[in-house]
Amino acid sequence: MDLEQQDGTLKTIDKKFDFNYCIASPVRLIMLEQKGTVAKMRIELKRMTTIWGMKFKDADGNDITNIKSIELYGLRSYDIFSFAQCKFEGTLDEKKFYIRVANNDNTPIKLQKGYAWISFLGEDKVTDFTITVRTPDGIYTKSASKEFLTDHDYRSTITMNKIIPHPYVEVNNVKWATGNFIHYKKDNKEYWGIAPAQWWISNYGEEPSLNNAWDGNSIQTDGLGSQHWYINYHNGQFTQTADDLDLFQWGVIDDALRFNDVYYLLGTNTHLEGKYYNGRKRAVGVGVDEVQNRTQATHGDIVRYYTEHGQKHYHYQYPTEAQLDALLKANTVIPAFCYTDKGNKIYGAYFSDKIIAGANQKNRFPTGRFPEKYMDVTGLVLANDGVFLPIAGRRPIRGANVEMRHIARRLSGFYGQYYTSTGTGYSTLWGVFFGAAFKMNIAAPSKDQGASIRPVYVGADNDDETKPVDASKFELFHNIITPNARLY
Repeated sequence: MDLEQQDGTLKTIDKKFDFNYCIASPVRLIMLEQKGTVAKMRIELKRMTTIWGMKFKDADGNDITNIKSIELYGLRSYDIFSFAQCKFEGTLDEKKFYIRVANNDNTPIKLQKGYAWISFLGEDKVTDFTITVRTPDGIYTKSASKEFLTDHDYRSTITMNKIIPHPYVEVNNVKWATGNFIHYKKDNKEYWGIAPAQWWISNYGEEPSLNNAWDGNSIQTDGLGSQHWYINYHNGQFTQTADDLDLFQWGVIDDALRFNDVYYLLGTNTHLEGKYYNGRKRAVGVGVDEVQNRTQATHGDIVRYYTEHGQKHYHYQYPTEAQLDALLKANTVIPAFCYTDKGNKIYGAYFSDKIIAGANQKNRFPTGRFPEKYMDVTGLVLANDGVFLPIAGRRPIRGANVEMRHIARRLSGFYGQYYTSTGTGYSTLWGVFFGAAFKMNIAAPSKDQGASIRPVYVGADNDDETKPVDASKFELFHNIITPNARLY
């Protein structure tokens, strides 16, 4: 029974999502000369679903209309029903607790006297849920609890909170940036800093250009965005450009936009978080020189370099091994995806302090080459509820090409690779891996691979967290985030 995708109308629920069953025995058999034996039965249908009408208001009591989509988490939308046993018997892996209400043509939901209607499988107990409502003017969210009984109808007026972009999201007592560290340049406008959305990766929603060709091969696609770019038979390779960059060698600052050689910071037992260094090394086996002045830095914490006081209002730095390890120990750690403003999916991993219904199993990596194992967490991420780390693959040693980003069912390997600030050896460090073949774990990659960075938050100018986030001030991101609202 699949109730995951609905359009919010009672008419459609009546046609597709109002499931009933009965067990009946003949009460009388009648012999008819023309028709043979006819059984007469007494039928009492039992509805298997719960129907809920929702009317939404903002904090000022105004009706929220012109709704493009509603996403609900915690309400059971998919299960296996046994007619032999007359009960649901799906395993936890088979159950789903997510409903998306939207029209396929992206038109507003047709409200009926102000209500949007859904059908779901009630738990016959108090249920925790989160609702995210998307409108052209902004996004609203609400988390609450309510008792839902099977075969009952409900109507509720729900006061929603408008989402205002926040400089961090907290999981397991660590404050994380709401996006990876990136460099983006277009039309002579340049940005270094925190991405405008948690799902942002380079070329997230573009078709490949000639600049992305690799080793004489033009790039093929099986979907929109760089997670679907490949050469030959689903070999995920493409050239990354400096104008849309989300992968960095470890400890680079001056050479961050150079790919075809080794530029990383040398030295053993070296730490990057909030630190600057001058030069890669003095001699083999000799430590690098730490400096305090930003103007003297050639290497070190590139995140701090571009977000410290005088550069951005909000300040961030490289995460430590302990901070990333704490993220891996969150209550919920699951394969997940988010929808972008272009309508395509970005796959990755989702972490939350909440125990999400149907998703509260840890270590669900590796997933194998099966994108269908990934859960939609778009609404939760938009509500600033949990950390989402997109799968962006890596650049190999001395490489300008991106690999291990291509996501195709049964055809390609893919994984996320995130750096910590801890340099363990002359050319190695601690990093986090997860994906098709990787369990969520900390391992030791090479410093000269290009990898993702998810920074941690360290503060704001004058401790003022009422200012708009820095990405919202960059005009080219205004289709995703504005100073007053998050749109995607």
